[in-house]
Amino acid sequence: QYAQLAKDGKISRLPYQTGCRPQGVVFNVTRPPFDNLKVRQAINLAVDRKAYIEVVHEGKAVPALAFAPGPDTGRTEADIWDKIPGFGTGENKKKEIEEAKKLLADAGYPNGLKVDQYVRNTSSYMRQNEFIAADLKKIGIVTTQKVMDSSELFPLMEKQNYTFAAYWFCQNTMDPDEFWGGYAITGGSRNWTGYSNPEIDKLYLQQSQESNEAKRQAINRQMEDILVS
Repeated sequence: QYAQLAKDGKISRLPYQTGCRPQGVVFNVTRPPFDNLKVRQAINLAVDRKAYIEVVHEGKAVPALAFAPGPDTGRTEADIWDKIPGFGTGENKKKEIEEAKKLLADAGYPNGLKVDQYVRNTSSYMRQNEFIAADLKKIGIVTTQKVMDSSELFPLMEKQNYTFAAYWFCQNTMDPDEFWGGYAITGGSRNWTGYSNPEIDKLYLQQSQESNEAKRQAINRQMEDILVS
């Protein structure tokens, strides 16, 4: 009914940018199987971002890395689609899925992998996780979804007592300091992955102290490239 009213011009839909972005998969990199980089890379390649935008967000989203396309990094959609691993479309996505299967086999899982997938029990998180679970089946990863209230799930993630979860990286200021400082640096307040990279830690301080916006943008883009790899 809502869609029909919009089509008839009786109501208007106003797009907006949520503070809960970007979205992605949070891995516990401190234990198997996600301490293996090839497994993480395989999952990155397996997820069809084009279909994700259509199914999870009714087509009303844009591709992004750490930041939305715009002034923080200078990236555009043209810089991302079919350029960044995991953002393949059409035939490129088919190639990525085949590459993902090979990576999984090279990681020691030629017959696939079974793993628990932790899910926050709100509609958006559940839809997000269901979509990703379906994509992972294409490369032989079968997940058991463990749906939990945030009061149960967050303590597990804080203690790194989980495997992986699709997640919304919610922010308030949208300044790069908040994203890197919370989610990516060693010991960050919401670094629930256990990820620790001295180069990211060093560049975080550099970009935070850089007063020239163009230079700061370049550092943030460099940091994004490291995370993608």
